[in-house]
Formats: sequence, C-alpha cells, structure tokens
Amino acid sequence: MLTSGGDVALGEQYRRCSDLILDAGGTAMAQPSKEPCKKHACDIQACLSKNNFLPKKCLKFIQALQYCCEQCEYKSTHCASVSGLLKQIQK
Repeated sequence: MLTSGGDVALGEQYRRCSDLILDAGGTAMAQPSKEPCKKHACDIQACLSKNNFLPKKCLKFIQALQYCCEQCEYKSTHCASVSGLLKQIQK
C-alpha cells in the first residue's frame, strides 16, 4: 500500500524505496544495491518475453518499476525505459 508520503506500508512500519524493492506479488523486500530498480527491469523483461512482448500483460511489473524510479528520484539507470513502456500501455 502506498501512502501520501510515497512510502510503502509494511505492516506497522514504513520504509523508503532506497531500502526496498517489491517482488512480483508486491511484497516489499530489502535491497542493498546501487541499482535499486534493476530487479524490476529484469522482471519486466521476463514478463514481456513470456507474453509476446505485450506491455499490457506486464502492467504490475511496469508499475513496480515506475514506483521504484519515482521513490529513488530516477537515479537508477533502469528508469529510462519506464516512460516508453507507459506510453505503449496507454495506446
């Protein structure tokens, strides 16, 4: 669950994106990485490969990457592809 401050609710606690990633089910996990959004980009690639490269079928992975990029101020090199994927979905 997202809060108005951009945090992810983890039970009673809130943690910033710099400390976490979301797994495919949306569960937050610790992520000690210089590229905090890398896993999300890899998840999108795997999903697209399995789904004939149709972005609409991978929406939850794309949204997870978008959220990670927003929370990490787009400091991950994996954030460059988010806007292009979102444009494809809106078509």
